[in-house]
Amino acid sequence: MKVLGATVALAAATTSVKGDQAVRLVAGAAGDVTIRNAADNDDFAVLTMVANEVIVLSLEPGQGLRGANTFKATPIARSGI
Repeated sequence: MKVLGATVALAAATTSVKGDQAVRLVAGAAGDVTIRNAADNDDFAVLTMVANEVIVLSLEPGQGLRGANTFKATPIARSGI
């Protein structure tokens, strides 16, 4: 896994990682992560994660994430897709 940037905490009211096509997402606590559309005016999907879960998420150009600050996202190189 090639890390492309710094890890950021998500925020419930602000869309993060909009310029990244793949992220490693870590849930510090159970909860929901919202994938926002490219225009950032609607939800595309909602993921429910359990505490300490780690996933790799591929995003379409312009999509971003919202969630509690217990979720951490690290931009990574997209591969194998």
